[in-house]
Amino acid sequence: MNLDKSWVLPIKKSNEGLKHELIHFQINEIFVRKLRCYILNGKFSYYNFNSILSDLLKEYRYFSHALNKNYDKITNHGVIESEQKRWESLVESIMKKSKKYNNSYITVPMLYYNKSFEKYNKTCCNECDFLKEFDLIK
Repeated sequence: MNLDKSWVLPIKKSNEGLKHELIHFQINEIFVRKLRCYILNGKFSYYNFNSILSDLLKEYRYFSHALNKNYDKITNHGVIESEQKRWESLVESIMKKSKKYNNSYITVPMLYYNKSFEKYNKTCCNECDFLKEFDLIK
């Protein structure tokens, strides 16, 4: 979160406005949990971990930013109450499903160097697919 770029309309300084902003925070947390899931369930070696992590961080920053923009567009920054409620429900559901990955302290499983792990499969397991629910929102 960039405090210099954060803003709120004076009229939205309310519980509803706070709920809207909370969803932005939770969307970012969901992407962090997805990253933790990949780290814990992926297959890394000492040689490929940094490049894989760098690629995943770039990808997640892009998608998190895009999803937050889409959320603001669909809810008109929280003004469209029915859409706001729909997003609140969806994000709450995903937060519950991804609760296993809310711990910020993780141990990265490292493998001995193996050429088969040079390329990382970003779909390491079905367990990390808890973001697919956002596909329902267009």
